[in-house]
Amino acid sequence: LALDQLNRLSERTLETWSLSYSQHFYPQQAQGVSSSWPTIYQLPDSDYTLLNQRLLNKSTTGKASWELIKKLPTGVLNVCLSFNSISSRIQDNLGFADPGKNLPVISPDEFNSSNHYTVNSILATTQKSINIIKVPVLFNAEYGVSLANIMEDTTNRHFATPVYKIIAGTKNRFNTSLIEDMDVSVSQNQAAPYQLYGALLPTSISSYHNNLNVTLPLRSLNAKYSLGYAISRFFGIDLSLLYMRTFSGFMLLSTLKQFVEVNSDSLINSGLNKYSARVGFDIRSEGGFSILDIGLQMNKEQSMIKQADLFYITTSTMYAANLNLHLRARRKYYFDLFTNFIESVQQYPTGLQGQIASRVSNWHTSISQKLIICKNISLLLDADWFKNNLFTSQETSLFLLDAALNIALTQTPLSFSFRLDNICNQKYYHSYDIQPLSLRFFTVPLIIRNGFVTVRYEL
Repeated sequence: LALDQLNRLSERTLETWSLSYSQHFYPQQAQGVSSSWPTIYQLPDSDYTLLNQRLLNKSTTGKASWELIKKLPTGVLNVCLSFNSISSRIQDNLGFADPGKNLPVISPDEFNSSNHYTVNSILATTQKSINIIKVPVLFNAEYGVSLANIMEDTTNRHFATPVYKIIAGTKNRFNTSLIEDMDVSVSQNQAAPYQLYGALLPTSISSYHNNLNVTLPLRSLNAKYSLGYAISRFFGIDLSLLYMRTFSGFMLLSTLKQFVEVNSDSLINSGLNKYSARVGFDIRSEGGFSILDIGLQMNKEQSMIKQADLFYITTSTMYAANLNLHLRARRKYYFDLFTNFIESVQQYPTGLQGQIASRVSNWHTSISQKLIICKNISLLLDADWFKNNLFTSQETSLFLLDAALNIALTQTPLSFSFRLDNICNQKYYHSYDIQPLSLRFFTVPLIIRNGFVTVRYEL
């Protein structure tokens, strides 16, 4: 639900009133059968091999705001007052049963909870553009207070956080071919609602997550710079740089509760850095349609972890390269190619080197083709090729192929679609997920070769 009203107070002044409300439900359910559950969850009987997990998240958001826009001789002045409310009710239910139904269902108390998180904030925003040495600079300042209410099974907490965000940015067009954009910001915020929960909530059927020390504010400094240069009307290049300094942030803690993996993000006052750089190349056709797009990117980010009562700063580096190719032939044949390569590298302190895999590389290529045989008949062919865990003994490969035939009957409202998915009948998708304290191996079952027919009747 959203309501907006615009009032013109004078020739140079406008005001707007806005009201919005939304509600969302996110039910999730998982089930697993394993003879290991009694050991992992320390259950009283070895016959409890059936796990049932339910997670319900009911989220409600509301916002009311007033904004004044006034045109001044020196620029445009914006003033805004707003009230924001976010509420999240999360219920987690974990139960174990005997498939033979000879034992009663049991639910461990430590993995069942009912929680309510609410964040209300009052904010004021001003925006004004001024000239500094003949360069227009836009200043945006947001300040206010955020109030959090945490109600969990064993905890009831309230706390307030002063919040602010100040941005100074400028955008310069030197000529029709060269554009420069840069801004610097400093901010202090309260942790987001999804970062407030201290209760154990599932991330998989055998792992949980929670947050600690969430009353600390999140403070950061950000600087961004981008440059776009059109060498010609057919070829362009763009460059973007990012630097972020966090003065407080989350530290990863990994523990075991019984034999269940528990990962915690704990807010700490510690400075960490993040860098990012990207360069892109774009080739366009006579009509301005993009034919070839190439991007190269590097991200480098520090994070803090704790192991065996020792604190470490680790560095994660991600290298990525991607290519997009689009070809059109007389509006009859369409060819799209996407390929990307991503390598993740973890640089560990001396005490952790050799204990956890430090490098994971993945490559993916997708080809989509469409052939219009005639006005009413078209053929589609999609192919995906995955090469994961490259340069390791766990290297895996997967090739997926799908095809479809679309037919629309002339001068009738009937149309047909014949589709065949997973033509190569692949059974599983394998991949690694590298984290500062763990390396996970995923095996995802795929839907085997299948086909279906669609009949559409348009009134």
